[in-house]
Parts: sequence; structure tokens; C-alpha cells
Amino acid sequence: MSDFIDKRRKSMKKEVILIPNAIKPHELAALKEVASESEFILCDKQHPATLEQLEKATVIFGNVSPAELKQAKNLKWIQTHSAGVDPYCKPGILAKGAVITNATGAYGMPISEYMVGTVLAFYKNLLKYKERQSQAIWSNVGHIKYVENTKVLCIGLGDIGSNFAKRMKKLGAYTMGIKRTVANKPEYMDELYTSEQLKEVLPKADIIALSLPRTSDTIHLINKEMLELMKDDALIINVGRGEAIDTNALVACLQSGKLMGAALDVFEQEPLPSDHPLWQMENVLITPHVSGGNYDKETGDIVFHLTYSNFKRYFNDEPLENIVDLATGYKVSNS
Repeated sequence: MSDFIDKRRKSMKKEVILIPNAIKPHELAALKEVASESEFILCDKQHPATLEQLEKATVIFGNVSPAELKQAKNLKWIQTHSAGVDPYCKPGILAKGAVITNATGAYGMPISEYMVGTVLAFYKNLLKYKERQSQAIWSNVGHIKYVENTKVLCIGLGDIGSNFAKRMKKLGAYTMGIKRTVANKPEYMDELYTSEQLKEVLPKADIIALSLPRTSDTIHLINKEMLELMKDDALIINVGRGEAIDTNALVACLQSGKLMGAALDVFEQEPLPSDHPLWQMENVLITPHVSGGNYDKETGDIVFHLTYSNFKRYFNDEPLENIVDLATGYKVSNS
């Protein structure tokens, strides 16, 4: 038995694992059990990784800044705790040959619930009633809208977009989706289009929901021309990347009264400047990039479970899941 154990230990990977974010003791113990022969470097916001530690790391389990990642010259693999990894995909950031895997699958539930909440807030006039509550005004603000039979366009059908479409479908909405490439239409989708057909489908939608990564193809995808194609009372939701919408064009559109409103969790500039006109608009709901519930225990548990599964795969020499294509910023199909 001892000979078997010694032989097995020699075949196990020996990595230098940098954990840049705070980690719970039981989670660290689980990682150490899998990678018992590896060296662990623990960091957090109060004790960020040093240049020497970054250069030494062969595996990063968590999120670092692009500037820090650029210093990880010996990196083989980074498992992020986020779904969006576009800052890491820029040329010169990632060490040659290194692989990025993200946390796709962890945020679909919390973010899609947030999106449903914003729809109901606008459709049932909850924002207007909240404003009147602060002034002790008892009055009917008027017409409400119904989700049933509403046409919902999901631009991006990854984990987040597909979860939102499923939830809206259960509420009776008619669902339409935009994907980059041709694919079989899932059962929760009534109509499916490619990116080239966006102009064709935008005028049909009552709700436009964006959950896109930042790529050269998605920057200002929704511009002045696209906004003008939308229905006059359309609601736009963005939970992907702020750059997907031309902010100046959106402001002008909202000021003109064309749209019902906008629910925005992401912005081209974050934090959103205090003097930005969006803050003062009654038909805009602003949240500070929190729709994923990153600081909630439940979300944290989901993220660790998902990323821990990949950690075991890496150290067992099994194919990794959620590998990111650096050229597109999207998860590689079937990974």
C-alpha cells in the first residue's frame, strides 16, 4: 500500500496556486485535499499579491486585475469567479499558452431574477409609487402593463439570457432570442435569430434584455439607429457590459420620451459619475453592478461549487469546463 501511495504522489501535479480573494477555511481545505502536493499563496484586499508571488504562480483561483495578471509570466491556468472575463482577453495580458475558465452557470439564476424584478417594477409602476410614498401621496399613477403576451427579446442567450427567457416564458411572455450563430431553437424560445437579423426583430420587442460580454462586435451594438427602431414604449435592460449601449444615444432617446425606460446594472464608466444625467431620470433604474449578488452567501456557494469542480478536473487531468475563447470572449462550445 505504501508503494502505491508514493507512486501516486509522484504523479500528482505540483503547482503554485495563487488565491487572490478571501476564501473560507472549509473551501481552502477542500482545495488542499485535491492539490496536496502544491504550494498555496493566500492573498486578499488587505494583502494583495506581490510581484514575486504573481510571477511564481502557475495557477490562479479567483480574480486579479489585468495589470496583475500580466505579471503572471508562468501561469498555466486561471479559474475566475466571474462570468465576464473580457479584460483578460486583450493581447499581452495572459501568459502564452495559459487557459482561462470562467464561472458561467453561477450567475444565471440571481441575475435573471433581478431582470424579472426590474420588468415588474416598471410594468406595475412600483418606482413611481415608491417616489410618492416618500411624499405621503395617496394617488393612482395610472395605467399598468402585463407581462403575459409581452414580446421579450433576449440579446445574448448564454447562462443569463437563457435563464431570463425561461422565467419570462413561465410568466406568459412571448420570447425571442439573438445568438451569434445559427443554432437549434430551445423549447423556451418562440423565435430565434442571428446577430445579423437584429434590425429585423428589434421593432417587434416590448422588452429588450442585453446580457453580452464586451467584444469588438458588442461595443455600441445598441446605438442611435437601433434605439430608433425600438417601440416607443419599449423597456431596455442591460446586465452584461455597459459598452453594449451607446450611453449618449440612450440618454437622448430617454429624454425624448421614446422609451418606457431603462434598467441598468452596468455602464460604460463605472462608477457612474455623480453628475451623469442618467441619475436624474425618472424612467431609469440604476443599480451599481450588483445584479449577480456577488456578495451574497448563496451566490458565493454556487460559485465555489462550480469552480471547485473545475479545480478537481485540472488536477485529475480531465477536460476543463467553461474554457474561454480569447478571440471572442465567449465560452467555448461544449467546454
